[in-house]
Formats: sequence, structure tokens, C-alpha cells
Amino acid sequence: MEFTALVDSDQAIHSRGAGVNSFTITLYEAGVMLKDLTPFPSQTVTVVDTTAPTFTFNQFVTQMWPLNKQMILAATLSGVRDTVSANPDVNISVTSNQGNNTDWNVSHSVGIWNIELRADRSGNSSQRVYHISVSVTDAAGNTGSASTTVVVPHDQGEKK
Repeated sequence: MEFTALVDSDQAIHSRGAGVNSFTITLYEAGVMLKDLTPFPSQTVTVVDTTAPTFTFNQFVTQMWPLNKQMILAATLSGVRDTVSANPDVNISVTSNQGNNTDWNVSHSVGIWNIELRADRSGNSSQRVYHISVSVTDAAGNTGSASTTVVVPHDQGEKK
């Protein structure tokens, strides 16, 4: 005998979210509802979220030149989504071996985070290296992450 279980046909389980949910389960055989084999009209199902949020991280530059002290759009984060959490937490961190937090800027508008870096380095010292780290965490603690490096070189190479 082959049975088909229909669980709240008007709403899929994943749309209910993580946690404990009640569902009405109805059994069918060959398209006919089997009322006598459905002793429990409501069942409890626990939905566990084990999937990290998804996002798109685009890096536009890996090296910045000329050293004109301008803020350059280096990367963006967009398309943040999670199957359960409506608003996952977004964390963007920028660090550098030179300069300070006035040498980078993170702004957010309508689901897009822009990461700008200053095309500059300190005096006669070596290259400046920016590290960008992105993490997106949902309510269940699942995290998706990405990181990259952008370099502001000391010069453009050997003189000829």
C-alpha cells in the first residue's frame, strides 16, 4: 500500500520558520482521503535551521594606484538572504597595517553595502594592506563569510 501525506497544502513547512510548529496531516491513497488512518489531526514538527545565509560579495580592486588619496569603491555586499531569518546580521570589518578608520568607509543603502578605501599609504614605508572581512549570521547562529585583501603598493615596480 502506498500513501501520500499532505501537510497543510496551503503553506509549506519552510515558510513557518525554525522552532516548534503544528501541522495538520492528512493521508491519501490513490487520491482518496483515508480518515480512518489519520488518528492525529495535528502533529508537532520541529524545524531546525542549519543553513548559513547567502550573499554576493564583489571585489572591484585588488591593488590601488595612483596614490591620489581618493576614496575608491573596492567592494560591495548585496543579496543577503536566509531561508528562515528575515533580517540576518551583517558585519563588515576593515583593518589596515597603516592609517586609521578615516581611510575606509562602509555605507549601506537599500540592501547594498559599499566598502570604500583610500588610495594612499604612509610616507616612505612599505605598501599599505587593507583586510576586508564580511560575515552574515542568521537567528540560529549559522554564519556565511568572505574576506579579501587590497594592496596599495609602495611603487609600481622596478624603474627602467
